[in-house]
Amino acid sequence: MNGAIEVESLRKTFPPKRRGVVGLRDLVDTLRGRRERVTALDGLSFEVRRGEIFGLLGPNGAGKTTLCKILNALVLPTEGSTRVMGLDCVRDHPAVTRRMVTVFGGEVEIFGIFVWRVSCERNLRFTGRLWRVPRAEAEKRMDEALDILGLGEKRSEWYQRLSAGQKQKLMLAIPLMVRPPVVVFDEPTTHLDVATRREIHRILREKLVGELGMTVLLTTHDMTEAERLCDRVAIIDRGRLLAIDAPRELARRLAPHAKLEIALLHPPERIEEALAGLEGVHAAIRGARTEDLAEFRLDLEPGARALAHVLAHLASNSVHIAHLHVREATLEEVFLHLTGREGEGKAAGASDA
Repeated sequence: MNGAIEVESLRKTFPPKRRGVVGLRDLVDTLRGRRERVTALDGLSFEVRRGEIFGLLGPNGAGKTTLCKILNALVLPTEGSTRVMGLDCVRDHPAVTRRMVTVFGGEVEIFGIFVWRVSCERNLRFTGRLWRVPRAEAEKRMDEALDILGLGEKRSEWYQRLSAGQKQKLMLAIPLMVRPPVVVFDEPTTHLDVATRREIHRILREKLVGELGMTVLLTTHDMTEAERLCDRVAIIDRGRLLAIDAPRELARRLAPHAKLEIALLHPPERIEEALAGLEGVHAAIRGARTEDLAEFRLDLEPGARALAHVLAHLASNSVHIAHLHVREATLEEVFLHLTGREGEGKAAGASDA
């Protein structure tokens, strides 16, 4: 592999969680392997290509944040390896830190480097010194970053006094100032409003990747964000890779059903039961209805065969179609299908293993 980020056969297990007072017997059982260890990553392998925005999707506990911490040597792997720009993240950690910046969106107050009761510009100057950006160049990049982020008027404000959205946007100033080849964002838009989220998307796509040529690894729970922003995505669950490809290609290949939305003129009674019994039709649900028109939603097997059965049945029973629309599957539907969480609704949450 020769990607910007390379993850190979990565495995991470943690000791059992402590509950209450830990006694000598608990310690002996743990050392002898009698108590079950927690597996956060289980043989994970993938490559992030240079110059792409790569999304890492998974439910809570899938191992996304654990992976980000291993990339930064905050957590050491049990087995396997991770590399950034060809450098081992553990053995070559000092060199990796000069080539990669990580923004922990969901844990910004824990892993952020900004000092609360210090102004934004002083915090950013300190950031420039940490990454050894020449002083004059750091000042130029800081002014440009604050302008891009719409935070010029906040430069003299204490970091503590910024809103949650402004704090999140200011974290983007770090890669804008340091300009590393690789940026890792762990849930960078958690708890942000729609407008701020879209602004961050634009900066990632147009500035960091488009203009500065960076590679971005993005972890997220937001399927719409992944579809809109990522060139490719990997879906993981319980530390294992389930699928990897472009979002649209994943939806085309792996979605369990196609969605047919159809409106019929004067349909006969119990038509949805007749449609649901056709070959390749998994469900037929009646929607809105007026005096002359009734809408239905059908789940079909992928391909044209099931649709042909539906159209043939309607034609043979002289049922007229007012309109018909076959909707492409969404990345969310693929995600829920692969992770076995169809009944849990939209994946959401702020924590991860």
